[in-house]
Amino acid sequence: MHKNLLFLVCFVLLAAACGSGAIENPTSKEILENNPDADIFVYDGIVFSNASDLPYYQLDHSEKGNVLGEIKETTDKSKRFKDFTSTVLPIGTPLYSTTEEQTDSHFTIIATVDEVDILYIALLEG
Repeated sequence: MHKNLLFLVCFVLLAAACGSGAIENPTSKEILENNPDADIFVYDGIVFSNASDLPYYQLDHSEKGNVLGEIKETTDKSKRFKDFTSTVLPIGTPLYSTTEEQTDSHFTIIATVDEVDILYIALLEG
């Protein structure tokens, strides 16, 4: 039964993606369905994921830029996600752009919790 359900879900997602012709970024709902323990937040409509365990993305190469805002809500309910909502970061956590960002598009963001900087990356498709 589980295999059939998984196959059906994959088929529906694939059909929807192929039929629309547009590639969309993953949503908090999709991320949390696949990984309920994901450490994510939403900024500017884009889901960002903790990159601490990814060797390519290290804080050694990133410095804090401007303050973008702070976490306003913490939840594990995907329906409640909007900008500045997080699954793990506490309310009030400041979010910073990184100095290598030369445009208004932010692909990496630094969150600071208890004076520890944590690098997050944008989850983008395409």
